[in-house]
Amino acid sequence: MLRHPNGQGQITLPKPYLERLGVTTQDYFDVQLHGSSIVLTPVTVESRLTDSEVEQLQALFDRPTNRGRRFPSGQAALRYLKRRIKRA
Repeated sequence: MLRHPNGQGQITLPKPYLERLGVTTQDYFDVQLHGSSIVLTPVTVESRLTDSEVEQLQALFDRPTNRGRRFPSGQAALRYLKRRIKRA
């Protein structure tokens, strides 16, 4: 099957191939260049959060006061969330 990169250099992998490998939208790919070949290896990334922490975060996001909140960086957002989880 031939595929060509789009304007951003991205290639879409056929859904039947991903299903056959058991790849979900939660999975990532390790991308390696071997000579003139690109090798994609599916990798599942485990969450560092417990189910309880995920529930606490969801509750934070559901609060009207937190909707639309902006942070100067991802690290600043994580610090904020960690402080809020500890208080809950």
